[in-house]
Amino acid sequence: MNSPSLQRQLIQRLLALVLLTALVSGLLSAWLAFHEARHTQDDLLQQLLQVAERGKLQVDVEDSGAEDALVILPLASAAQWFVVPDGVDTGQGDGLHDGLQELVSRSQPDERWRVLVRSDSGLLVGQRLEVRNELIMDAFWQSFLPLLLLLPLLWWLVGWLIHRSFQPLLQLSAELPQHLSDGEPVPESQRVPAEILPFTQAVNQLFGRQQWLLRQQQRFVADAAHELRTPVSSLQLMLDNLRSLHSADELLQRLPAIQMAVQRLRQLVNQLLDLARINDGSDLVLTDVNLQEWLAAVVEIMLPVADERGIDLGVGQFDDGIVHTDAGRLQRVLVNAIDNALRYSPAGTQVTVSVLCNADWLELRVEDQGPGIAPDMLEQVFEPFVRDNRFQNIPGTGLGLAIVRDIARQLQGEVWLQPRAEGGLCFGYRQPVIEARPD
Repeated sequence: MNSPSLQRQLIQRLLALVLLTALVSGLLSAWLAFHEARHTQDDLLQQLLQVAERGKLQVDVEDSGAEDALVILPLASAAQWFVVPDGVDTGQGDGLHDGLQELVSRSQPDERWRVLVRSDSGLLVGQRLEVRNELIMDAFWQSFLPLLLLLPLLWWLVGWLIHRSFQPLLQLSAELPQHLSDGEPVPESQRVPAEILPFTQAVNQLFGRQQWLLRQQQRFVADAAHELRTPVSSLQLMLDNLRSLHSADELLQRLPAIQMAVQRLRQLVNQLLDLARINDGSDLVLTDVNLQEWLAAVVEIMLPVADERGIDLGVGQFDDGIVHTDAGRLQRVLVNAIDNALRYSPAGTQVTVSVLCNADWLELRVEDQGPGIAPDMLEQVFEPFVRDNRFQNIPGTGLGLAIVRDIARQLQGEVWLQPRAEGGLCFGYRQPVIEARPD
């Protein structure tokens, strides 16, 4: 199905409007010219009668003929020439009255005359209607015909102007596929009409967003392939080495390392899947979250990990209340933050969790007493697979903070890391809340 042409529709509607306007104005002008010509002819009869009354025109009945366009007669001779349309004899003066009126020729009943009668001077001035109407119609066509002849030129001119006005848009449409295929934005030059410029800017913004997403996707796939290659290769090497074993004892000695490699690979795959699902954003579930119960569940999950590593996990400042948010994703933020703090903190130190909440925002803090990270890495570690080079010996995937950042974007929040003055690192997360109220 072909899409309707905006240019064709605009030409058709404008031409119809121009044609209608021209016809109405032409007919109106012609109608005014028609009536003006009638008044002019009547004024001519008035002027002739005035001249005859002054005696400047010789009234000679014998020299007048029915074929004349104009006649000047005494009223007494009217009966020789005219008959009132209803058949009353004009010779007695019946049927005639002062002023303009129409009479019928006595010799030619189908011929009508426009006459002016003046009884006080006893004169009649007449003009044959056929001649009169010819003069009037000539005036009509002289007024209307030029406009009628200009209509085709006007039709072509309107179409040409609209077509010329659409040329920048047509050229832009022709160039758009080439720009997109070359990875270039649509040029916003002066030849682009002001009405089209917002559309062009919106296309460029969308194109830029798609380009950014494509680069992020390509980078993520490349990083994921690189990160998966190492554990898969390591696991493959361990399995190949099993073929050279000669006893069950040797096999049992190798199994813990294989199990650890499988666990790390599974953790990496699970985090990759989590990151993909979070980027989708379609499974947000907003509910009323009781902060006390929610924090207790998170601490219950992470407390065994802290005990295993000999780290004191505790709660600092806590503002109780109920907020409307995605409990699962908010839990993932805090779990990942605590996991990072426990992973890089030495045994015997403390990790403190704080929850601050008011009517406008919810803030989470996780403070540790670990070695911290380099200042130039505070932003980079939120990218997938980016880790501080000092801790490459510590197991980890480099995806935890990337997942936290994407969750923060979905919940319209922000996340940051900052060094603590007394040593260690502080993780911070803040998001606006739709509703917050005391429990």
